[in-house]
Amino acid sequence: MRLTGKAFAYLKIAEGCAHRCAYCAIPSIRGKYRSRPMKSILREARALIASGCRELNIVAQDPMLWREKKTKARGEGEAWRTLPDLLRAIDRIPGDFWVRVLYSYPSEITEDFVVWMMTSPHAVHYMDIPLQHTVPEMLVKMNRRQAIDASLSVTGVLRDLIPDITLRTTILVGFPGETELRFKRLLSDLTRMQFDHLAAFAYSPEAG
Repeated sequence: MRLTGKAFAYLKIAEGCAHRCAYCAIPSIRGKYRSRPMKSILREARALIASGCRELNIVAQDPMLWREKKTKARGEGEAWRTLPDLLRAIDRIPGDFWVRVLYSYPSEITEDFVVWMMTSPHAVHYMDIPLQHTVPEMLVKMNRRQAIDASLSVTGVLRDLIPDITLRTTILVGFPGETELRFKRLLSDLTRMQFDHLAAFAYSPEAG
């Protein structure tokens, strides 16, 4: 069911989540991460573009983790298609349209993805990277340990490679363990990073 009108549409490529962030209930609601088949995604993308859609918004709980096992020839090892492979396949669809990828876990932004964004004729130079926090001790408490280094460096790297990129983030404040000093460090990091758009949410305790 499409509720966005003619100009743009959300194209869902996966369901569920492979992360276990301490503040989030999505894995218990949506289940484990499951990638949608490329053939099905491309069929829907072609239909949307043929209907007049001019912007495909690629969505999932974590689009960066999309993958599909390749059919292997005899003697070959296991191989996978990844998100840039899917995006390049979408690029090959005839038509005048944009492709915008929403929600990018910071530590999963690969070199191959950035190359796609830099070279694609359809890519919107926009990324929504929900950091949640920048202080390493807080990211550990949030069970986002693997995102620590990327959370502190991702904006600088992306702006060096794609100077006209627009960046958005989401921050969660008041999470247990956030002291006044850690909050001030967060503000200092955000001042340095200068996101174009920023959403802030207050932590609220919930059962489970």
